[in-house]
Amino acid sequence: MVAGMGSRAEIIAIEEGQQQKYYTHWGAESLHLDLLPGPRSALRFATAQNRVDGWVFDLEAAAVIDVDNKTLLWFSATCADDALRFAVFETMWITWPDWCIQWAGFRERDLIDYCDGRWPRCMVVLDVPDACIRPRSISKTCWNRAPR
Repeated sequence: MVAGMGSRAEIIAIEEGQQQKYYTHWGAESLHLDLLPGPRSALRFATAQNRVDGWVFDLEAAAVIDVDNKTLLWFSATCADDALRFAVFETMWITWPDWCIQWAGFRERDLIDYCDGRWPRCMVVLDVPDACIRPRSISKTCWNRAPR
């Protein structure tokens, strides 16, 4: 069991149908920066952390890197601000080409549901004026993508 104060983050890597969980006690505030360079760098960062058997809760950040389905599902309390999160997504769409990149709005619950094959349970679609979202951003979302 992992306990205590810190900047807690968990990363779940899925490759060849196998899930492996990694934990960093001080990495949550910069997890988005560790994900930014792309899949290879993110996996290298993940595997350098401590392996854990179960789910860690009360996290400030977490990510699922699903290599099999080219899906990144993540959240970070540091990126709670919409402008910062949008900038991170804009960069990720360049550095994670051909990957589905999703925000886990329900935090750990979304990650657990994804890894158990139950994500997404529902989707909320917002009616946002066209001036707020560039068409390139819309085309990069892939809400219907779920693990097989």
